[in-house]
Amino acid sequence: MKHQNHHTYGMSLVHRTWSRIWCLGLLWIILSGCNEPKPAKTERKTDRELETISTNQTEIVNEETQPEVIPEIPVDPVSPEIESKPIPATNYRRPDTRPVRDARRLAAVGIHKYESQHLLLYTDIAPEFAKELPDLIDAIYPEWERYFSPLPPDRDGKPFQMTGFLMKDRDLFRQMGLLPDDLPKFLNGRHRDREFWMNEQEFDYYRRHLLLHEATHCFMSVRRNNNLLPPVWYMEGMAEFFATHIRNPDGDFVFRVMPTNNDDFAGLGRISLIQQAVEMGGFQQLQNILNLTPNDFLNNEAYAWSWALCYWLDTHPEYSTRFRELGKTKSRPEFLDQFEKSFQADAEQMTVGWGLFASELTEGYDVIRAAITMTPPELIADASLASIPVRADRGWQSSGVEVTRGTVYEVLASGRVTLANEPKPWVSEPGGITFDYVAKQPLGRLMLAFQDESPGLQGPADGLLKPIPIGLRATFTAPVDGRIFLRINDRPDSLADNSGRYSVTIRAIPE
Repeated sequence: MKHQNHHTYGMSLVHRTWSRIWCLGLLWIILSGCNEPKPAKTERKTDRELETISTNQTEIVNEETQPEVIPEIPVDPVSPEIESKPIPATNYRRPDTRPVRDARRLAAVGIHKYESQHLLLYTDIAPEFAKELPDLIDAIYPEWERYFSPLPPDRDGKPFQMTGFLMKDRDLFRQMGLLPDDLPKFLNGRHRDREFWMNEQEFDYYRRHLLLHEATHCFMSVRRNNNLLPPVWYMEGMAEFFATHIRNPDGDFVFRVMPTNNDDFAGLGRISLIQQAVEMGGFQQLQNILNLTPNDFLNNEAYAWSWALCYWLDTHPEYSTRFRELGKTKSRPEFLDQFEKSFQADAEQMTVGWGLFASELTEGYDVIRAAITMTPPELIADASLASIPVRADRGWQSSGVEVTRGTVYEVLASGRVTLANEPKPWVSEPGGITFDYVAKQPLGRLMLAFQDESPGLQGPADGLLKPIPIGLRATFTAPVDGRIFLRINDRPDSLADNSGRYSVTIRAIPE
């Protein structure tokens, strides 16, 4: 059975032209921070002097000279205060300079060591929770290598390993010399080169999530100097992206997933943060996310928006291949140049698609099927002769029909679709089935919307967020000059089990 979802679909957006993304936004993308959030509100800080980056030089303001801010978020920004040593010309990894700890001495005070090939973990939490964590890093390691490419080899042939400190009693770790005095203050987690520190978490899921987030940062940053790291939205968004995981019935972990419910992702809350922001008028255009600075990550929402953008680009059928190539870039200038070259031609289309995705985001959102189909089934010269197929298992689909403001049109629809198979097939005609509703309209009803060719302040996706219910037959007066889009009314997380299509005819009514 399909579940009810009362999330509001008609939220207003504040539109800004895409050109500012390339000429303004990309110039202000700067070094990554690592500050993994929980769903809690904090006061946003806007200190532009936290970090100033140019292509040739990195200037870092010591965070300890800034006013102390302790936000309700689990991780503080990526440690930019340590300038990485250059990678040797032989392309070996930087030497492993992690100090050797006395495991017996630490065990005597309750801090125990757990080790796998890629993680050395010191923690004072219960063994039943700690013992699985090193293997979790070994499980995700091949995913990092496939996505970002393998790290340069070690000069001595050793596998890459990082050290994590998972702390229930922070004072004990400090007393034992495991929590450096010069490590900037953090609430729940921070990484530096091959080491990371994190506080114990309330939920089992979020403990693993936070560990994966920090470890992803270590892998992403070990090959680069700090001034060569990708922009902050990408660093934090990808750490969140890889950390979001499930455990299948066989006990194996699957990474880079879309959260489907609150129980299996306890403590995460990324989607609810975005939903709340949209409802409160805080929708973030692409430009705003690309412009994020480390200081913005004192605000919980920055993590949610960065994760959402990375997830959308990585899974979108039009953008996925190009976006994944960014993971193999070796410097910030190369990243920025490749990002612009890869996506500039699709700027307007991306702005519309992002507006729709972020405004309708819900648990289980099916990006592949819900993505806007921009290519019409055929080029239609005469709207009165158009017979347009509208698939039930897709989101908004371009009709190819251009309308003129003020002209009256008639829409006729026929056909049947199946919208679920359990406990029995749910069959609908264009009028919909009234025992279930989506956005206050019957499930399965034919819907129509416009993409305004000259969008106003509310953004180019605004028309798709304010659809017109059509059903079997309807007339309407075109409010704009633009193109008609059609879809069958259903939730964006419930398209996979749909099948069939409607046949739609659109004609202008003579005056």
